Amino acid sequence: MKIKTSMADDPELLELLRKGDSRGFKEIYLRTFKSVSHYVVDNSGRVEDAEDIFQDSLIALLNNIRKMDFQLTTSVDNYFLSIVRNLWLGQLKKRKMKNVENLDSLSEQWINIPEEDLDTMALENERQEKLYKEFALLGEDCKKLLTGFYYNHKSLEELSKLMNYTYDFIKVKKFRCMKELKSKLI
Repeated sequence: MKIKTSMADDPELLELLRKGDSRGFKEIYLRTFKSVSHYVVDNSGRVEDAEDIFQDSLIALLNNIRKMDFQLTTSVDNYFLSIVRNLWLGQLKKRKMKNVENLDSLSEQWINIPEEDLDTMALENERQEKLYKEFALLGEDCKKLLTGFYYNHKSLEELSKLMNYTYDFIKVKKFRCMKELKSKLI
């Protein structure tokens, strides 16, 4: 297999990674590290943290793709970046729980993630991807209502004024939108 820098297609990249070929590692690095670094730095981290999270995420990716029942439902880049996101959020939660005052010491820590947790994270990633996909297919009013209520933490009363509907209508509409979304996820 001949690879041009950042030009391998996903099946070829997965095969290289499964085999442990250094070209696969280089490719995933070239395709994603800049995004990983920006994400971590933009979310209370440092470049050193991004390097650690990248390595941890690569290990998780390798463990997942080597499983017999692994099926990729998105691009390798998106899948990898969702692992990064989950690991970094977990790291931030750990930091918050420990009430760490000196963030410099954290960049030297390495995350040891049990295989069971990696399986759970992969399943959660799949669920999130399905949720995003199904959410995007909802009507505009449903998306606006659910985003306002769950993401922006607006009350139903506030939303009824913003959307020019009665409070009772918004209450019923929210119920119906959630019912529709849940039915698609089951």
